[in-house]
Amino acid sequence: MNIDQFILAILLAPLVALHAAGEPKPVMRPHIYLTAEAVPGLRSVADVKADIQSGHAKVLWEKLRQQADADIKVPVLVPTSVIAGRSAEHARHGNRDYGICRAVGQRVLRAAFASLITGDLACRDSALRQMEALFDPAKWPDWRDLSHMHLAADLRTGQLTHDLALAYDWLHPSLTPEQRRMIVEGIDRRGIRPFWKAIEEKAYWINRTNNWMTCIVGGLGIAGMALGDDHADSARLIEFSLPHMKDYLKIYGPDGEFNESPGYAGATFYPVAYFAAHRYWSRGSENLLAQRPFPQACQWLMHLTLPPGRCAAFGDTGADEAPKVFHVPAVAAATRDGILQWYYLHQPPDEPEMRELLWFDPRVAPVDPQGRVPLGAAFPAHGGCLVSRTDWNPVATPCVVYGKAGRERHHGDNDVGQLCVDGYGRRLIVDLGMPSMYPDDYWLEKRPQFYNASARGHNVLVFGGREMPGVGGAEPDTSRCGRIVASRFDPEKGASWSLDLTRAYDGVESVRRTVVHRLPGIVAVLDEASLTKPEEISLRWHTSDRCEPDAQGRFLVENGDVRLAARLIALDGSALKFTRREHAYQPPYDRNRLGEALAQRHESYVEVTDTAGGCRWLTLFAVLPPGTAPASWEMEGDRWTIRVGDDRFVVGADRGALSIRKGDEQQAWETTLPDR
Repeated sequence: MNIDQFILAILLAPLVALHAAGEPKPVMRPHIYLTAEAVPGLRSVADVKADIQSGHAKVLWEKLRQQADADIKVPVLVPTSVIAGRSAEHARHGNRDYGICRAVGQRVLRAAFASLITGDLACRDSALRQMEALFDPAKWPDWRDLSHMHLAADLRTGQLTHDLALAYDWLHPSLTPEQRRMIVEGIDRRGIRPFWKAIEEKAYWINRTNNWMTCIVGGLGIAGMALGDDHADSARLIEFSLPHMKDYLKIYGPDGEFNESPGYAGATFYPVAYFAAHRYWSRGSENLLAQRPFPQACQWLMHLTLPPGRCAAFGDTGADEAPKVFHVPAVAAATRDGILQWYYLHQPPDEPEMRELLWFDPRVAPVDPQGRVPLGAAFPAHGGCLVSRTDWNPVATPCVVYGKAGRERHHGDNDVGQLCVDGYGRRLIVDLGMPSMYPDDYWLEKRPQFYNASARGHNVLVFGGREMPGVGGAEPDTSRCGRIVASRFDPEKGASWSLDLTRAYDGVESVRRTVVHRLPGIVAVLDEASLTKPEEISLRWHTSDRCEPDAQGRFLVENGDVRLAARLIALDGSALKFTRREHAYQPPYDRNRLGEALAQRHESYVEVTDTAGGCRWLTLFAVLPPGTAPASWEMEGDRWTIRVGDDRFVVGADRGALSIRKGDEQQAWETTLPDR
């Protein structure tokens, strides 16, 4: 070593010691979700360029590049912009809703990424033009949703700050010093300063266990990682966010259960985005995405995804809403899990999420779950969801039966005990999902006034016309819900479960629901209740069509070429009343949060009623495959039978068991009934 090398080594020694101690290395650009240089365990710009030459990554890239090129030629997006899939009411009111903020963030990210990959300065300038509009109060008066103006910062603050800071990291090599200053100043003025103001005001979302905290606190933490030394508060943002985001992971149940409805489970995107960014920011020092709860949360969502790519519509979920799976490839890549890769690749294609391309690793080969993943599962935590399917066909499995025993802490309904049935990719016995737009104050005392959230809008027992207690306050009472007493799943026979729903009701001594699913598509549901005094008892089955029950309680649901033969039976000999009715919103509970009328969908249901001190009602369902002749449930002695194609099924409900026998099999598929 010569004297110059010796002096250089002395000068560099403190930096080497810092790096050895785990301190972040000097920022390279880009460095979040892809790296300018090769870093072991992380994907570089060169890796991504190679991956987009073929397969799914190529498909995503081509779509994103086409969109980025098209964006160059169109006006910037503003709060009044009309775009595909966005509610006309939001555009008319100039609201900064999720849809427009996601669209504008994606536009900036697409342009920034395309510029980075291709060197096309027209894409860079497209991103800059949209950023300048976002920083201009004349074009974007505020970044907050109109319904959140009482808060210093809201979800949109987290969304936009995160997206723009990430785009800044990718654009950095092609920007002039003045352009960098403009972006950093704009993010500071419209995102970071409002965030700190909200922190000073002790905003309620700081410690909330929902997407507000992960989107805002996590989004600002990612912004700190992306901006690096170019913003004075970067280290502070990371230091503030990291313990909050780690603590948030405790909300997931032991089997990956999310504490919100399945439609909101896409909010797992935010912690995935955060810890994926943290892995890159720390140069690959920690792979938290491979650890609990991330793989389990993806598996939970996979079970609650129904062919052909719909979420179980519990709580605030659109009835035909596709699952949000943008985060799944990141977890599949982190865990090298081929089954999660299969699940992601078999969801209906949507507008690509920019991060999705960077998180998808084509080196993880998809693995078909058939024979590897159980057909049924019970998830006791939070919503207490249960599901049983005929097979893992992602398009049209013959039958999926799904229900729940609990109530979610966030975005939950009075749906304790809910049960639904799908057949061959069609909704048959349905959950109505959410209204056309959130009404004002939907999460507080008004919520049960809207039938979507009410017990009367679900396939559950109702006593004396009363609501279930629990939903309708600042925090739902999750102690007033049911529990899974027993569950059993067999890959050859089917599934069964028993629920104790007593705590979900007032005025009852006991309420039980027992479900048996016999593969492929026969379902028996036994509802048993004992009341403190005689009163009206009601059970509604919401159907995908407007079918009418006959005098014996038989009805035939039709959705396209798929039918469901159903029958309601009083095992206690009661003279039941059967009818069909439709829902409608009634004033003043018929308006959305912008003051406009909710869409009146007039959703139909078959209802059975009686006045008594208790009930013991059996409902039978049989999914009839496309092309099969109509069939009905008939009574033979003390049994009920139906023929589906070449198979005959017999249901019995006696001797303390609920059973379904197929043909001449020796052993029926049955479950023991709980003591009444």
